[in-house]
Amino acid sequence: SHCHRWKAIDLGACTLYDFIYVQPRDSFPLLESFSMEYSWSSGTPHLPPFLYALQMSPRLRAVQISHDLLAGLPLPWPVLTDYHWRNHGDGQSNLDMARFIDEMNQCVYLLTASFSSNSLISQLQMQRPMVVRHAVLPRLRHLTIGFDAVPILEGFLDALRAAQLESLTLKWTLEDPIAGPFLRDSACTALLRFVSSSLRALRLEHIHIQSISLLQILTSLPN
Repeated sequence: SHCHRWKAIDLGACTLYDFIYVQPRDSFPLLESFSMEYSWSSGTPHLPPFLYALQMSPRLRAVQISHDLLAGLPLPWPVLTDYHWRNHGDGQSNLDMARFIDEMNQCVYLLTASFSSNSLISQLQMQRPMVVRHAVLPRLRHLTIGFDAVPILEGFLDALRAAQLESLTLKWTLEDPIAGPFLRDSACTALLRFVSSSLRALRLEHIHIQSISLLQILTSLPN
C-alpha cells in the first residue's frame, strides 16, 4: 500500500461496502486534506474503519465531509484549519449538539468552517436544540451555516462563539429559494448576539427578514 505517501484524499459518493476490506491504522502520516461524500441506505450509520486512522494524521488540516452525523466523526480536531460538513442525503441527520460543542472546543486553529444540511429529523425541525454551553473558536475567520429549519440556525448561532469572525454567510438550503423562511425574533436575537466587532461581511441567501430586524442587525455591524 502507498497510503503512507498520500497528501490528499478525495472520495466521491461511497458507502460502507466500498471499504469492507480496508482497515489501515496510522496509515496517513503525510495527509493534509481529506474529502468524502459518505452515505448508507438504511439501518444504523456505521463509519468505514479506515476513517479512524484520520485521528492519527498529524498534518491533516482541511476536511470536507458529507455525512449524516454532525458529531462523533474521528478527526484530529486540534490541528484542523478548514472544516466543512454537509448532509444533502435522504437519511436522518443526527444533530448531537452537546458532542458537537465538545469537538468544536478542540478546534483552536480553525480558520474557516461551514455546516449545511437539508435532511433533518422531524423533531429538530419543530424544536430548537437546547444549548447550555458554547464552543469557543478563537481563530475562526469565515463561517457559513446552511439550514432548512430556523431552529437549526438558532442552535448553531447559540452554540458557536467566534470573537475574530470576519465573514458570516447564512443560507436556505431547500430547493425552492422563494420559499425561504422569515427569520423570527428569536433568530434575529441569536444573530445579534453572534455578531462580533470584527465582522466585515454578512451574507443572507434566500432568507426573508423584517425591515426593522434587518436595520437592527446592520446597525450592530462595525463600521
